[in-house]
Amino acid sequence: QGPAEVSHTVRSKSVGTAGSASGAAGMLRGRAVSEKALRAAMASRNVSQMRGLLSLWPYSKQDDLCVQAAECLETWSKLHREMCRKFEVLLEDKQPAKLRQALAAWPFSPEDEAF
Repeated sequence: QGPAEVSHTVRSKSVGTAGSASGAAGMLRGRAVSEKALRAAMASRNVSQMRGLLSLWPYSKQDDLCVQAAECLETWSKLHREMCRKFEVLLEDKQPAKLRQALAAWPFSPEDEAF
């Protein structure tokens, strides 16, 4: 790429408010989608999804929603791990009646990948 092409590329990316406005609008739409997904994961207690969304959270980790979601995840993670381990044991021991009881007591989202 020669100097003229580089200059044109820099000018086209940095000049004009239309590009900046559409970039900002796109960022806001992306943030709204991220917030909606995180709120839905929190509301449904989908621990696996919450964990994934927080690990990929592209905004500030001090963001109120991010902090709230991290606190929810911390609160629910221990019980989630315990119940997942219980499922594993019941599957290994081939105890279908107890497994059905444990599944019925699952307090998290049925869409959680662990369920």
